[in-house]
Amino acid sequence: MGIAHYRSRKYSEAEAAFRSAIRYKADYAMAHEYLGRSLDAQDRFDDAFAGYAAAARIDKERTHSRRRMGDHYVRNKQFTEAIREYTAVISARPNDADAHLGLGNAYFNDKKYAEAEPHYLNAIRHDPDWALAHLYLADAYRMLRRYGEAEASYKNVERLSPRDHRAIYWLGMIYLVNGDKMSAQGQYEKLKPINSAQAEKLLEFINRP
Repeated sequence: MGIAHYRSRKYSEAEAAFRSAIRYKADYAMAHEYLGRSLDAQDRFDDAFAGYAAAARIDKERTHSRRRMGDHYVRNKQFTEAIREYTAVISARPNDADAHLGLGNAYFNDKKYAEAEPHYLNAIRHDPDWALAHLYLADAYRMLRRYGEAEASYKNVERLSPRDHRAIYWLGMIYLVNGDKMSAQGQYEKLKPINSAQAEKLLEFINRP
């Protein structure tokens, strides 16, 4: 019943069912993992972490649980622990694009932008049309001041997700860095109907002498 509730997005009912299963069988790794998923869906991230940690302790092959533990560690700026979890997932599942992205995020959020780059590239290699991976790669290039590569990556985001306001804005900013106000103005026009507040921020930079 728990999985049926989860798939129907009845997350509180799913939570109750998985807790009942765990009371019956405490070492039921899948029940712990789905308890974590149900709690995640309710934005109860700390409680979810306990479910994922229990699942991974019982069965180290529960790669979803270990990846979600990594996400939790990144949110809490525990980057060494996050890297450990994502690396374990990638060792078990080398083609896991989510784990590669998570590993990139762990390095990026620790301001290790060069170390983040290859992991974002790996995420894209395994999922070439994943706009978010292209966006994060572009952000890494921007932080490294590799503006030509950042521009190309933000253009990939625009191609894959034309209404992504972050890519539109930062591409406009890169045009300004390169002295191309006309192209930046074009980004402003694209951004205005999508995110007016961010468009006005871009326009302020465009209008600076």
